[in-house]
Amino acid sequence: MAPSGLIARRSGFQWLRGDGDLCRPGEVVGFCYLGLLHNAPGIEAPFAEEWIDLQVAVAPRVGGRLRHGAAASQGGFLDQLDQFQYWTPEFALGAIEPEPGLGPPLPGAADEVELLVATGRRRADVAEARAGFLSGWHDRSRAWRLRDGEPFGALLGVGVCEQAGVLRGESNGFLEFFSLFRGSGQAALVPDNPLVPTSRALSEQLARTEADREAIAADMNDWFARGEPRPTPADWIFMGATLNALWRSVLTEPFDVFSRTELRRAKQSDALILSANGEAERLFRHKTLGYHVAVHAWRLARTGLSARAWLDARFEPVRRSIDDVAADYRRLFETVRADPALPQALLVFNSMSTDGEEDLQRYDFVEGPLSRTLRTSRSKEANLMLGDLAREFGLGVIDLDAIAADVGAQRNLPDGVHGSGLLQSELRVELLRMLGAMGVAGFATA
Repeated sequence: MAPSGLIARRSGFQWLRGDGDLCRPGEVVGFCYLGLLHNAPGIEAPFAEEWIDLQVAVAPRVGGRLRHGAAASQGGFLDQLDQFQYWTPEFALGAIEPEPGLGPPLPGAADEVELLVATGRRRADVAEARAGFLSGWHDRSRAWRLRDGEPFGALLGVGVCEQAGVLRGESNGFLEFFSLFRGSGQAALVPDNPLVPTSRALSEQLARTEADREAIAADMNDWFARGEPRPTPADWIFMGATLNALWRSVLTEPFDVFSRTELRRAKQSDALILSANGEAERLFRHKTLGYHVAVHAWRLARTGLSARAWLDARFEPVRRSIDDVAADYRRLFETVRADPALPQALLVFNSMSTDGEEDLQRYDFVEGPLSRTLRTSRSKEANLMLGDLAREFGLGVIDLDAIAADVGAQRNLPDGVHGSGLLQSELRVELLRMLGAMGVAGFATA
């Protein structure tokens, strides 16, 4: 691996599979940290915001019994820092003793590993974690497989927990997702901490100016300067992460990617997937600056008094009907479709619309629409609304509702959001099928 004009350094390798384990072709068996430096002085290195957590996972192209190489790992910081060794093509990680019945070999040289690259942008440099593959607190994490000469496509997930489970998987490093296809593609995830990325917030990000961002920062600084209530460490962390989320526009951010021979600066993503579960009914609207935020109630309850007082004093609650959510989606989709540089393939996870423990015998005590009182009723209306938007915009709806019902929702999706491994696996397959049907390059499963 030698991207043009760059020098590749690496750490030692950390094994994800044990010595003597049977491994399928293409199964990730270990990873290392990577550092890319320009071979000419004075040129800024790529991955300016992500270089600390740049990692490469390796997988054999043939199946068999894995044997660790004696020099692959030296343990300690030498397996965590990329400053002491260089990536050299003749270095032997270990060996595979071929075994029948583990699957056909992957295309390419049998003595050359498959590569999956991953990185994340930390909330702050001090949010350090080197506990494993793609560990740490990131405001955007991503992984890609890029082969020279192949079409490359990029998927951006902006949503809540069901997306994290489907994209990052139980490995937390996108490994399950990438095990289902062999193409050149990237999956990226923007999580819902501390702010829930609603469609209204995404539209506001796209329209936000430098003056808007400075006004938001000035308002936060003014509140903290008052010192009452006295900010705690939890307040500082929450407010800093909130400002970070408000400052960026995740739909317009470019990204660096590299293959064995080239480094490229990619445009924004080709496909965008959202979460209907993330379209909160209650938003907070800033009284003077006019922007909106959504925060999970359980997260807000655990932050400091100063941050909560800031929301109480500077914001007013806004309730959104399903029609309001539809208008927010429509505004976002129209804006995105009008700019060819933004993701043109649009997808949404819908919501689980039933609850196996719901046992209401009468509804005459409910005032106004049922959807204002019952989550399941609101979910049903939201799913119907997504069907209308699908016809209007060619929206791809990942039918979480139907798939959860098929595998058993009460067992596999007990709270409507957090799914089992089985459900996540089924949703991955459906997502990839839909990406293929929509013509997004890089994600073909056949």
